[in-house]
Amino acid sequence: MNFIKQRIKKEYGIDIKIKEDDFYSLLQMSINTKNKNALNQILEYNSKVNGYPTQTHMLFVYNKEIGDFKNADYLANKMLNSEDDFENRVLKANLEFYYDFYINDLKDVEKAITFFEKGKKNFKDNQLEFSYFIAKACIENNTRKKLGKATLKYCMKNYKKNIYFREIDLKNLDKE
Repeated sequence: MNFIKQRIKKEYGIDIKIKEDDFYSLLQMSINTKNKNALNQILEYNSKVNGYPTQTHMLFVYNKEIGDFKNADYLANKMLNSEDDFENRVLKANLEFYYDFYINDLKDVEKAITFFEKGKKNFKDNQLEFSYFIAKACIENNTRKKLGKATLKYCMKNYKKNIYFREIDLKNLDKE
């Protein structure tokens, strides 16, 4: 970011200040061009200017979008193992996003199952939701059928209204 400001100052004699709209435009351009170096510079600049670090979930999202799946996986697991209450709430509010990452971006069903099994272990108050994604991963991807059926049975027996699935979704999974 400082490089951009210095270049504009040198070439045009204009001292610029990056505004919030500029920040998001530059951020989106770095994502669109999959420029990890620019992305990191923009995030670092924003952190310095605003005085707080970028949330781990947003770092996950940005890395996922630029295709740095190794770092996105690291960040997802960092959130899963975090003891920070805010990060825990953000993680639990975005389980579908993490499911999509492991299944559709990484194309690694086993990593998805492992991720949600760890979540089930770490977050006792969200057994139902984590179990659902385990069942979904197993059943829809035709793997670890015994685990898939067992977690689906758990979900059906313990169903409560939630943001991720309805009873009809469980019945549809049971038909597969």
